[in-house]
Amino acid sequence: MVRVRVPASSANLGPGFDVLAAALDAWMELDVEETGRFEVRTDLAIARDGRNLCVRAFSTLRPSEGVRFTIRSDIPLSGGLGTSAAAYVAGLAAADKLNGGGADLLAAAAALEGHPDNVAAALLGGFVVCAGTRAERLEPPAGLSAVLVVPGRAVRTAKARAALPAEVRMTDAVFNVGRASLLVLGLARGDLDLVARGLDDRLHQPRRAPLYPRSMELVARARDLGALGATISGAGPAVLVWVRSSAVSEVAARLEREAAGWARVLAIPFAALGALAFAAPLAAYAAAQDSDVSFPIVFRLIVVPMFLFSGTFFPVSQLPDALEPIARLTPLWHAVELCRGATTGTLGLVPAVGHVAVLSAFVAVGAWFGTATFRDRLAP
Repeated sequence: MVRVRVPASSANLGPGFDVLAAALDAWMELDVEETGRFEVRTDLAIARDGRNLCVRAFSTLRPSEGVRFTIRSDIPLSGGLGTSAAAYVAGLAAADKLNGGGADLLAAAAALEGHPDNVAAALLGGFVVCAGTRAERLEPPAGLSAVLVVPGRAVRTAKARAALPAEVRMTDAVFNVGRASLLVLGLARGDLDLVARGLDDRLHQPRRAPLYPRSMELVARARDLGALGATISGAGPAVLVWVRSSAVSEVAARLEREAAGWARVLAIPFAALGALAFAAPLAAYAAAQDSDVSFPIVFRLIVVPMFLFSGTFFPVSQLPDALEPIARLTPLWHAVELCRGATTGTLGLVPAVGHVAVLSAFVAVGAWFGTATFRDRLAP
């Protein structure tokens, strides 16, 4: 059996129509097994025959007859979050693995998708700049975060594409070239002020505004809410809100109020619970120390690995078998799963209760030990 996992993506990023994109922390997982019988297993509302996008992509590199496809995903099926790109990349990557590797996956995926930006982000991760069927990757700069706002009402990609004219004014094209250049330069330098200056667009978002007026109102108001700016994700109507990491909680809370009744935002109560579950045990440990000598060791050997390998940046299933169960015991993994599921609308009741119970236990135990230790040490 072959298993591949592919991230969601947000394309265009404002001025970079069909050129710029970024990978997002939501995932599609595809298991492929040659059983002698064709079958598509999934709980998603998608095709279960040869029309399935994973199957179509797989079939371009390897026959799909006699193959069982099992598909799981927490990427919203509509909204401009790269669902089709993830499916194409997953199918191609699975076939390429079975073939022994060597295929030009970016070119093949771009041919299926019709444009390279989403598939490049799904393949390479991070930010990507596309030219033809080639793409270059940029690391996300330190201090930059994003909050995703996903409306409940979808807009078909074909309808969004049809809203665009065949030709645009030279002044608008020049405007977008300048803003896209500022955005890429800001990402490369890690200059968030440049990033903020480079998020405006005149080519596609204004022309699609009648399709999702609330999303465009949010884009227009993003800076007033404390964000660096906002862009329509792909063909829309999802909104990618660009935020300084230090301001994520405040901006997300304001977005919750703005989006109430028509869209989903990162679940702030879950994020706060995760932060408490992370901090309470560390506070209890700190209360028992006589000096700060051990803190750098704790930070390097516990805090940083927990942050990097808790499922925030890539699935814990990609860790070695011996480390995956350890990652699943960390409070940050439970918080990430809660927030991801709540944001994408895929959070089931039983998993939610389990995650909340584990996080609450971390908070309770850490708070109890910390309080008891402080009380003993401060007692006269």
